Amino acid sequence: MSDMDHVTREWLADQVGGKSKLVSKEGKGSFAFAAASRFDRISLQVADSNTTKVEMMRELSDTQVDGLRSWDLDLYNAHTSSDELVAMAIRLFDALHVPSDFGIASHVLTSFVGAVRTGYFARPFHNFTHGVYVLHGCRMLFEECPLLQHAFTPLDRLALAIAALGHDIGHTGTNNAFLIASNDERALRYNDRSVLESMHCSFLFHVLQKPENCVLSTLETADYREVRRTIIGAIYSTDMANHFNDIAKFKNRRQAGQEWIAEEAADRQMLVEMVLHAADLSGPARSWDVSSTWAGLVGDEFVAQLKEEERLGLPISTFMQAPKPKLERNFIEFFVLPLYKEMSELFREVSARVEQITSNHEHWGTILDQS
Repeated sequence: MSDMDHVTREWLADQVGGKSKLVSKEGKGSFAFAAASRFDRISLQVADSNTTKVEMMRELSDTQVDGLRSWDLDLYNAHTSSDELVAMAIRLFDALHVPSDFGIASHVLTSFVGAVRTGYFARPFHNFTHGVYVLHGCRMLFEECPLLQHAFTPLDRLALAIAALGHDIGHTGTNNAFLIASNDERALRYNDRSVLESMHCSFLFHVLQKPENCVLSTLETADYREVRRTIIGAIYSTDMANHFNDIAKFKNRRQAGQEWIAEEAADRQMLVEMVLHAADLSGPARSWDVSSTWAGLVGDEFVAQLKEEERLGLPISTFMQAPKPKLERNFIEFFVLPLYKEMSELFREVSARVEQITSNHEHWGTILDQS
């Protein structure tokens, strides 16, 4: 393992503190209101769009169905279509027994998934494909870990599935630090606190408010409130500013020496949040072909953000300028690997993902050494 260099330290400062120690362009004000971002301003009117209807369910091939049961699922290099992604998402909801447990009509589930698809924009990485990948990661962790199957209630599974698919809906393709630095309207609305995550939650529940999309319509009021709390908490857990604190809380709970109690809401909420966070960061836990493509698409968004920072005269996120192999190796080493190692202490089945992450970390190291 490598020492933490200044690039990684800056990344940590950015992720944990919500803003980095950035380098300003000489002669340009960093926080001038005139430089407020116009970088794809979002309107929740998308949630009211009539373009979300899915006319016909796309049939999946046997290979695609089998892929949904494997960590080797490749949605990138297989050039999976948007309609196929909708069909896959519905299959994954089925795999978590959500429609059958709550009597969700197929046309309502299809409409909901289609509306979420519409809510994602054509970003290189933070798009509907990513939402399906995270839902898939949650399904894989749930099916491989008997403790999760024992602990999660049907309401937990419902909340996890919805949160996973919609956790990045409406994503800007930038990070929270950029939105804050540019005085973006979302940063103003959510007071600089978990800006994107707050927006994702609000956007997702606007989608769910439409009767044709409301997969929660069969719930009693108390159950609806519980699911809503779980979804919001889970999506907020994907804010990297919470990363180290959440791992520490999980570790402290694990080391307390007490069994995880299915009847204890706080225990189940912590597990839901850890599963979603791990699935959100599951790129390095997948095969090299998928993992390297995942990393490349994140890098494309970094390039786009750097260009916007340059155009707006904002401080430059210098950590995004680091060579990709170095960036990926350090991200795995200081973020992803500790998360999965900690989870593997409770769920031994996660050890296989730790091995894959370690392999990808070594691969990036080899590329870096040869560059």
